[in-house]
Amino acid sequence: MKKISIIDCAVKTASHNCFNRLTEVFNRPFFFHNPAIFSMDSLKRVKADGHIIFGSYSNVYEKMEWQIELAKLMKEEILKGVPVLGICFGHQLMAEAFGGKVGPVNMEMKLYSGSREIEILESIHGFTKGEKRRVFTSHRFEVKEIPKDFVHLATSSECQFDGLAHKKFPYFSFQGHPEASDYFVANAILKDSMTHSEEQKSYEDGLDIVSNFIKLVDSL
Repeated sequence: MKKISIIDCAVKTASHNCFNRLTEVFNRPFFFHNPAIFSMDSLKRVKADGHIIFGSYSNVYEKMEWQIELAKLMKEEILKGVPVLGICFGHQLMAEAFGGKVGPVNMEMKLYSGSREIEILESIHGFTKGEKRRVFTSHRFEVKEIPKDFVHLATSSECQFDGLAHKKFPYFSFQGHPEASDYFVANAILKDSMTHSEEQKSYEDGLDIVSNFIKLVDSL
């Protein structure tokens, strides 16, 4: 069975709850790394067949040492053909690493938190053009311009570049949180902004997004 590294970009409290959720649901080996708290050492030592980059309360423009190292390493992995899934901060980090631009969602630094429907714009990596997905969201920054070698994978009424994919290599990313656990939703999402059915669909569609990535890893 191929092995996948989960790169938690948390700067204070590790996202063990989201890691545990994916481990339980998919019942496969995942490596856990937290470069902001514990350095890049474990990520450099362990060879994985794919990588999932989690979100963070930090911003890509802070240019912290671990952010620079992580962006460089993940770009190298993508260009070598190793599958990578970027989530929220990971989505922004890799867009910026490949030449895109990231910025605040608006001048007021509004927090988009809750659940929203996204539309898939390209048939790639198990996604079908025209289908709708629902994802949990919690972000104040977003991708403003996509890199030239990327395709616009998904959009929504709140966020133009809600999903991206590389044209040639096995990479895709979402601004939302498909990895979200019950703990994450209870503590980081404004639940009053969504109905119970929207919440449940966000859980289901999130797992489907991660499943598409795992299938991509297993296919290579």
